[in-house]
Amino acid sequence: MMQKKPFTAAIRAEGSMGTRFTAMAMALLILTVWSTARADENSKFNTWLANLRSEALQSGIRTDIADAALSSIQPLPRVIELDRKQPEFTMTFDEYLGNVVPRSRVIKGLNKLAENRELLTKIGA
Repeated sequence: MMQKKPFTAAIRAEGSMGTRFTAMAMALLILTVWSTARADENSKFNTWLANLRSEALQSGIRTDIADAALSSIQPLPRVIELDRKQPEFTMTFDEYLGNVVPRSRVIKGLNKLAENRELLTKIGA
């Protein structure tokens, strides 16, 4: 009676055939994960678009105008990628202030704060 090899041993025993199988399995796994994430992104976008259309109609925009304006809108992956990497959302305030905001803007802000301190104090009270 022939003994069965464990699955991984059978793949190793196949040599290059096992390597091709492993590569194909990995590619399929990556594709599955990517397409699932993509489907989730599309679902979120479609929900947002439906809410935007509804809001437009509720604010008095005619249906034909809303449909014409929104019918060809598609998510732009590059815009989404850049949006998620905005320094305002990926850095602490101190990092942002030190690396992104020019010193001249910080000085201008401090001057405006001093200029408007009395008003800001009243507002904040």
